[in-house]
Amino acid sequence: MRRPETEGGGRRHDRSQKIHLLWRRQAVGRVENITGFLLEAIRRNYANPEFEHELKRQAAAETLKASEERAKEVKMLEAQKAEIEKARDKALDAIYGMIAQESLDVLEAAVPELHAANFIFRQFYEPDKSVLENYQTSPMLRMGFIPYLERHAPERVQAIRQRYAVEIADVEERIAALS
Repeated sequence: MRRPETEGGGRRHDRSQKIHLLWRRQAVGRVENITGFLLEAIRRNYANPEFEHELKRQAAAETLKASEERAKEVKMLEAQKAEIEKARDKALDAIYGMIAQESLDVLEAAVPELHAANFIFRQFYEPDKSVLENYQTSPMLRMGFIPYLERHAPERVQAIRQRYAVEIADVEERIAALS
């Protein structure tokens, strides 16, 4: 006669518990007849308290492994995001450089304002060089000119920002899904 499934794992769980008990006893040399032991364990319903402990330990190990894998994937995605941001910044720097070369009048118009309002600009700006040479040789000065260049050609700058924003948003969504 077939035993009905019971709550808490049913017959399969009961058999697994008995097999686990068999392996433990076999490991210490306390089983001579495997089939006989299993039949007796099932018939007499031998208890195996270590089985539940082993199941909990396995579940905890699997949870930890899954957590470590998620953390590893998040770290990889964060590195990917940093690379995208680096590429975006490089593309922006290139477009600013192109705008600066094409529109020297924008740079020249910005110099008096920057000189009057920005101490760092006054420190790094070299009057014996052209405005373009100053722009090209000093990262500190480039930072000051950026708002002027963006106002001069906003569509070109925005196109780059939007292209990379889509990629960054995709990576951020994948990171959020893992968190």
